[in-house]
Order: sequence, then structure tokens, then C-alpha cells
Amino acid sequence: SEPYIDQEGTYHISEGDLYRFTHELMCMIRELIIELSMAVHISESGLFDCDESPKFVPNITLGRYEDEWKI
Repeated sequence: SEPYIDQEGTYHISEGDLYRFTHELMCMIRELIIELSMAVHISESGLFDCDESPKFVPNITLGRYEDEWKI
């Protein structure tokens, strides 16, 4: 059935929608964790030191990647 809000302000969705939203959220969180680990690796690898002039720091794109491309 369609999502609705009852008189108490509770938002109701179907179980299938809950599974779908949860899966989408988990995929986004996984991608963010991968991007964060890449950023930490760049920071820890010495590409950017505060004592010296900044070196080349590659961009980290925040585009969506299919799960097949993630290893």
C-alpha cells in the first residue's frame, strides 16, 4: 500500500519499501566508507605535508559506482 502518516504522526511504509530503502542506504554507506578510506590513505601516504608546500592531491570523485566495480 501507499505510505501514509497516521494521526499520531507515525510514518507507515510497506515491508518491501523498508527493505529497498535499507539496501540503498547500506550501498551509500559502503561507498562513503570506501571514499573515506581513500582520503585517509592519501593523507597518511605523505602526499600532503603541512610543513612543505602542498603537493599534487588527486580528486576523489563522489559519483555512484556499481557494486561490480568495487573490489
